[in-house]
Amino acid sequence: MKTIQLFVVACGVLAAYLMTLTQGEIERTDYYDQQREAVIRMAAMMDAIKAERLERGLAINSEIDPLETGLIGLPWPDLSEPSITTTSGFLPAKQLSVNPNFAALMVRYFHDLNLQANDTVHVYFSSSFPALNLAILAAIETMELNAVVASSIGASSYGANAPTFTWIDMEHHLLSLELLSTSSQWVSLGGENDRLEEETDETFKETLRTHIHTLGYTFIDETDFAQNVETRYRSFRMQGGRAQAFINVGGALVATGRHGRSYPSGVTHRYSVRVGAQSGLIDYYFRDDIPVIHLLNISNLARRYAMQTDVRAPFIHGVGSMYVNTTYPIIYTVMAFIWTGSVLGSETVLRYIRKPIQKRGETS
Repeated sequence: MKTIQLFVVACGVLAAYLMTLTQGEIERTDYYDQQREAVIRMAAMMDAIKAERLERGLAINSEIDPLETGLIGLPWPDLSEPSITTTSGFLPAKQLSVNPNFAALMVRYFHDLNLQANDTVHVYFSSSFPALNLAILAAIETMELNAVVASSIGASSYGANAPTFTWIDMEHHLLSLELLSTSSQWVSLGGENDRLEEETDETFKETLRTHIHTLGYTFIDETDFAQNVETRYRSFRMQGGRAQAFINVGGALVATGRHGRSYPSGVTHRYSVRVGAQSGLIDYYFRDDIPVIHLLNISNLARRYAMQTDVRAPFIHGVGSMYVNTTYPIIYTVMAFIWTGSVLGSETVLRYIRKPIQKRGETS
């Protein structure tokens, strides 16, 4: 009887679940207009960076950058020349990252965290995903958040890894055009130990340091990794106070740490960690119970939000599940509870009736 009873309950619950799914209503998010505005901002900044790249005589390789955005960088370099390339990048992820709809996803993430105008966020940009940096900045400016930003110029291959057109060159150009008002407060070399130790040409690194100063950025160059992270963290707190969220783009060690721990992509509200000598900035914010938006594993993010994955077709604005909310009728859930209760209740009643009968039989 118990097997039959459980089977009947399971069938009823499954039927209610299927009916709920089929009756779901899809509606635009309440902040759809903000999402669209952020996408338009990002697209405008992308166009400006492409024009500047061509102006500087840096050709766009349509084989690796099929949409010719100018935001896909160089493949693994000729190591006989000085380079800011730190690791090998995953080209399909870089190609997906140039989708302006990522700006809309950032707006959704900000609303998921209940961020409001004038709230403070702390942001760390590697140069490995310049397009995602733009998506973050577009969403920040659209929602009028206060952002305290730090960047590093070392980049994985196919990122902003051209030594003559780094991420901070892109950012500085957008500031000059007044397409952007938020900028990095501190810049480091990035790469191993955040000091670009992959590159041994000290003259080249000194040229980079001079370039950082020339553009007006504060340069960070601590020799000890843990001290470097601690300095960044203190600088964030001194400049912006306690943040409502920490945002990290890419896998720079100063953000992710040297302990080999990986973090989920997207929004994470809480994560139990201990801060130690191998910790990165993410650990510090989780320790302080501050939610983190971590942007890595871009292919997974694109699939999660039903974003376009054909990187050779122009990305269409407004495509992706981050633009909508699906609401499901509660009536079928209620029916499932009633159904379960009635089936289980009938069995309880039968047991109650049987017990007196059994007792009378035993005493007769």
